[in-house]
Amino acid sequence: MAVKGVLVTLSEDPILSGAALQALRAKPGIELGELQEKWLPLVLEAEDDGASKELVKWIEGLDGVYFLDTVFASVGQGDPEEEFEVENPK
Repeated sequence: MAVKGVLVTLSEDPILSGAALQALRAKPGIELGELQEKWLPLVLEAEDDGASKELVKWIEGLDGVYFLDTVFASVGQGDPEEEFEVENPK
């Protein structure tokens, strides 16, 4: 499983940014955060790193997306919660 946190900068054109928002909401594997002016945080979940890169390319290709910054990336196998589990030493 590949998980990324990204920050998308949307176009200032309301028609373009509105179309981008609609496309992002409809795409599986994308969780939208709260829109702050023209900035939109997203969480991307994909099967593997290759699928994650394809999802990023798709987002970058949307007309209403001006820029995309990756702020977090984790690539692993299995359940993400298990990957970050910490055992308490005795």
